[in-house]
Amino acid sequence: MAGRITVTGGNGDDFLKMLDDEVDAMGFNLEAELKMRSPVDTGQLRGAWHYDPASKSVTNNVEYVEAVNALHPTAAGFVEAATDAVVRKP
Repeated sequence: MAGRITVTGGNGDDFLKMLDDEVDAMGFNLEAELKMRSPVDTGQLRGAWHYDPASKSVTNNVEYVEAVNALHPTAAGFVEAATDAVVRKP
């Protein structure tokens, strides 16, 4: 039978804060990694990456980001590569 533990109050609050800080650190690291790996023509794609701590998401609102990630001759798959680099970082 599976057990369940809920951590609240006292040290639990400290743990949740630490976890939230770690998620934010990974989000900002992913934003930086995506900017570094984004191919540059005008710089619009690279400059549009943004991590939002409130929603815990990294976004890019440039309309062609998906096409560049899928089809760019030298940078196809850069989003996945950046994600892998951040997740696997020691």
